[in-house]
Amino acid sequence: MNLPENQSAGVQVDVRVRQADLGRDGSTSTIGTARWLEDARIRLRLHRFERLVGEGRFGPFRIVLVGQRVSRLAPAGPAGTRVQVHTGVRRVGRSSVTFGQEVMVGDKRVGSGDATVVLADKSGPLRLPDELIADLDVMRLPETGLAGRPADTRLRPERLRRAHYSYWAPLRSRIGDVDSNQHVNFIALATWYDERQHLPGRGRRHRPARRTARRPRGEPGLMPYPPQRPTSAPL
Repeated sequence: MNLPENQSAGVQVDVRVRQADLGRDGSTSTIGTARWLEDARIRLRLHRFERLVGEGRFGPFRIVLVGQRVSRLAPAGPAGTRVQVHTGVRRVGRSSVTFGQEVMVGDKRVGSGDATVVLADKSGPLRLPDELIADLDVMRLPETGLAGRPADTRLRPERLRRAHYSYWAPLRSRIGDVDSNQHVNFIALATWYDERQHLPGRGRRHRPARRTARRPRGEPGLMPYPPQRPTSAPL
């Protein structure tokens, strides 16, 4: 990946399609698109904030992904194809920031997504420092977002309850789904949604009276799943 020298001109990151990004149809999968969006966010340069942290005036902290939406809008490929990921800021809160992203191949829009992240320590979310807000302000998108969508993409409370979904499918978490923090990584979570799309049938119809015991994240067990990818995936 290459970063442009002038990040203010679109905050563009160039990506070459990898073999691992391709799905069953030979074009980029939704999971591959999610990896590109994450790569682009990681490579954003926040000079004021980086200087603040380097001088020891902020931290320690960790970056927590609290919600994400990824859309594969059109096929992209084969391996070696160059795509461009454009990243901007939709919303800045007291302790969180929401990024809006688009994936382009030439003039064709092939993917998009949103991601909300929080800076936190052991006590919980941290207030964003002024230096970070100043860096983010430079990347603010128009109020309506990248594709005419509302800037605020908060998760609706009813979508956190299984009863909201008509169908669910059982899947088992695997050892490879657990990261070094002993939690299921968001990319692994996205693969579960993707695998659900390829399961035969539509899954099981929800029965309101049925209850499934809670299990720690990463421990093998039955996982309830909605029939479609949600617009946000809380972790």
